[in-house]
Amino acid sequence: MKRSKCSKVIFAGLIALSSIAPGIPWNVQAQETDVNQEEIAKIPQELDQGKTIQEETEEVASKNTVTLDENEVVYPTKIALNATLLNLGVNETAALNVVAVTGAQNWDKTTGISWSSSDPSIVSVDANGNLITHQKGEAEITATVTGSPTIQAVCTIIVSDQKPEEIYPTGLSISSTLTLDEGETEKISVGYKGSDITNKEVVWTSSDENVVKVENGTLTAVGAGTAKITVTSVGKNEGQSEPASATCVVSVNGLYQGLKYKIENDQVMIIGYTGTKTDLQIPSTIQGKR
Repeated sequence: MKRSKCSKVIFAGLIALSSIAPGIPWNVQAQETDVNQEEIAKIPQELDQGKTIQEETEEVASKNTVTLDENEVVYPTKIALNATLLNLGVNETAALNVVAVTGAQNWDKTTGISWSSSDPSIVSVDANGNLITHQKGEAEITATVTGSPTIQAVCTIIVSDQKPEEIYPTGLSISSTLTLDEGETEKISVGYKGSDITNKEVVWTSSDENVVKVENGTLTAVGAGTAKITVTSVGKNEGQSEPASATCVVSVNGLYQGLKYKIENDQVMIIGYTGTKTDLQIPSTIQGKR
């Protein structure tokens, strides 16, 4: 049988590898051997070009590097609304909005949402998430991320014939007494009694605003004397004769030229001195009182 023509060459694989990593010591010595020409042709062309391992690595890395544009819009992977269930009456309004966003970049939660109702005849929604109810029933309001329609959040709306009845506190409590110096301020906290209270709105009044003024529970001492602060619920429940209320008696100490005084039984009583004079003269009258 006739043998194929072979040539004696230096083993091409070792030559190519030594050109890629010339700094690596090779223990295998190049030697002459019979190599088929077809085998030589199989050696990758890149090896013949003499590229180093570092050059090959950098080239591959550059081909696989992805640069994220800082201005690129990345849609959220999850959103949440300010409510998942609302009980409303007919012809009542409410507002939904996105309060939590996950995984977004350069995305505006106010303009990047589209709103829809499963039944606009029961409750309709505008482009800003504002609702208005029309008739009794149940419907779902869906917020969908514009540009990524699989990302949604849903709120169920239950519409009754009438708006659910308000539940007011059955009792209120505040500090029963308080003493302030003229010019001082103090915030009074309110305790509420009752179950499932839905309306905690109250009204504040002062029996004498020349002594103490009140606004939203904050007292301001105006002048010496005593006044009664009253807090009253804005409504009452069925069976209550009157709205819940509570009172606080506030005594205000007056200040006059370093003197601290109070008025009892229409008489002035000096109770302290905050000045530095050693020859203090006590006035015969203060605020027209002795």
